Amino acid sequence: MLNVGTANPYPLYTGTLALNDPLSDNSNGYFWVESNDSGGGCGFSGSAYHIYVSQLTSNHYCPAGVTNFSNFTYQVQMTVVRGDAGGIVFRIDDANQSDYYFRIGIDGSYALDIYKDNSFVSNLTSGSNTVINTGLNQSNLLAVVANGSNIILYVNNQQLASVSDSTYSQGEIGMVASSFSNPAEAVFTNAKVWTF
Repeated sequence: MLNVGTANPYPLYTGTLALNDPLSDNSNGYFWVESNDSGGGCGFSGSAYHIYVSQLTSNHYCPAGVTNFSNFTYQVQMTVVRGDAGGIVFRIDDANQSDYYFRIGIDGSYALDIYKDNSFVSNLTSGSNTVINTGLNQSNLLAVVANGSNIILYVNNQQLASVSDSTYSQGEIGMVASSFSNPAEAVFTNAKVWTF
């Protein structure tokens, strides 16, 4: 379901559209996780992909099982409907439960963290920015450009931060809901990946 006319809107403005999924169901063959457990769950409802967290002070991430990208732009629309934060994960290694996690909070905060063995390792950058639409039920367009060790973060087509880190070089993509003090749910639509 690739649309050749959809160009990468982020610098370097190049790349091949490798994933274009409205996230209304799993019919596009990317094998987004659909499961529930005591900590949370992921699934399709109302023509969108929902991730929820029932355990406080935890994250629940849901990858696309057949994806594996090295250098790419990854973009998705996100709305936090309950809880504190949500975001995207990339260069996921499911076997070691390791990834980069780019999150934004309903308070206008953002962070890029490294996870390994499903545990926080370190923060690469964090802050707050007025380009983030704050509060619940507010839509934000998240994007990351990962090219080698260079990682650039965007929200609503505005650059938030740029870092250099070579901890992970490739892996799956996914999405996350995060609970700091409240059960959380985030809703995602229109995932796109351009590779280069």
